[in-house]
Amino acid sequence: MESVRLSTIAQWTGGRLIGSDIAVDSVSTDSRDAVRGSTLFTAIKGIHYNGHDFLDNASQNGASALLLSEERETGLPHIIVEDTCRGLRDFAMHYLEQFNPVKIAVTGSTGKTTFKDLLYDAIDSNNKIKTEGNTNNLIGVPLNILRIDNDTEYAVIEMGMNSPGEISELSRIFKPDCIVITPINNSHIGNFNSFDELINAKMEIFDYADRETSVLINGDNRYILDFVPDSIDYSTFGMNPGNTYHPDSFSLDRTGTRVYFNNTALSINVPGRGAVNLLTALYGFSRMNKQVPLNIESAAESFDPPVMRLNIINLPQLILIDDSYNSSPASLLNAAEVLEKFKGRKIAVLGDMLELGRNTEEIHAKTGEKLKCMDIDMIITLGNASSGISSQSGRGRHFTGIEALNNHLAGIVRRNDVILVKGSRSMGMEKTVLFLKELEHDI
Repeated sequence: MESVRLSTIAQWTGGRLIGSDIAVDSVSTDSRDAVRGSTLFTAIKGIHYNGHDFLDNASQNGASALLLSEERETGLPHIIVEDTCRGLRDFAMHYLEQFNPVKIAVTGSTGKTTFKDLLYDAIDSNNKIKTEGNTNNLIGVPLNILRIDNDTEYAVIEMGMNSPGEISELSRIFKPDCIVITPINNSHIGNFNSFDELINAKMEIFDYADRETSVLINGDNRYILDFVPDSIDYSTFGMNPGNTYHPDSFSLDRTGTRVYFNNTALSINVPGRGAVNLLTALYGFSRMNKQVPLNIESAAESFDPPVMRLNIINLPQLILIDDSYNSSPASLLNAAEVLEKFKGRKIAVLGDMLELGRNTEEIHAKTGEKLKCMDIDMIITLGNASSGISSQSGRGRHFTGIEALNNHLAGIVRRNDVILVKGSRSMGMEKTVLFLKELEHDI
């Protein structure tokens, strides 16, 4: 971040400056951060906490100034705004206007984080930033924007959402030059009244786009394309030949994927059909955006997938497929197809798929029916809704607690097993991955 004076931030946010007009060169929303330089601590009000209650902590950890929405006693210079979340976003929007990087936005239901990382790796520049970790929300996106500086040439920003209006607000502050929409499906549909409402929420990414904006969208579900505004020109990518960019052919093995396009072949150490979409999107982006220098072949070959996302872990006694970061019907079936390709006894350990709303029971049962037709020896489930998976699969056991599940695994796992672990984020399935890594020494 380049240095900005508090008076400028106050002007951008419609706030009132109290105290010295110092300059800051970083922003934090966590009072526990030990900071360097001059940091503006932004006091966020959450459901379970209020950042204004931790101003002393922020000061002790090196904060130089504060962005507040409440009058509090403090010896630090501070800006008072009506809403600190809105103030942070307005700050980021006006800050970004001072620079001219190529702005690339990525959204969708599945594959967006992995594609964001892959595209970032492919951009042939040292002067680039991307969304770090899972900071793709109304607080994380502005914090990532504020990492841009005078040298930044490319910014790859992931946009997630939990409710209508959020992506529109993120688009307002970022105003992307390039947009990529990965497959949209019923992940997190529980936050919406219908699939149409979910699609419309994703389409908010076009609220600040025009015909000059480069748009690439997964087109395998043609129904979704009907929701793209008429004012937007776009190309499509996907598995189906009707897309603008699609594979001529592809091959899948246990640990990787190879996809062929005309005279180009791309290989990546990510297994499954989802990886075909990743490579197809990368290829399509490279064809559409010649102004962005890309090394797509080398980036794909050297790519390391994000942690807990289809990580193949070869242990001395067994193989773990760690896909524990999150789960949805589409990503679960993709992971199950990867599991099928391995030799040995195949076990799927699956936690609940959350945020599916009133369709939760039906979706889990239908997923179990599909798994019943797959070459998987055992299906063990954890939680509440996932009992529908194990019961419908016809070869499952269900547990409501992770300790009981892990104890069961300790009694059945044997050498040369291949075990997939997957579940929604809050199910904590990574605990089972750690348990299996420790158990492996005793097999």
